[in-house]
Amino acid sequence: MRESGEMINEAQQILFRALREVLNQPDPTEHKLREAMSSALQPFLFEKTERHPMILSMIMTPDDL
Repeated sequence: MRESGEMINEAQQILFRALREVLNQPDPTEHKLREAMSSALQPFLFEKTERHPMILSMIMTPDDL
């Protein structure tokens, strides 16, 4: 379980960097955010697990809460 916690923390850091990059662009869209999430996590997860899990990105807005 400890290993999975570390992997989740690493994945969060990768996501934060990828999302920050998109949000600093002139025209960030939901599509670009979703694409950035998948393209950032796919190589990381394959490296850690040697599997290609399905990544389902979910973006919540204040209206969703």
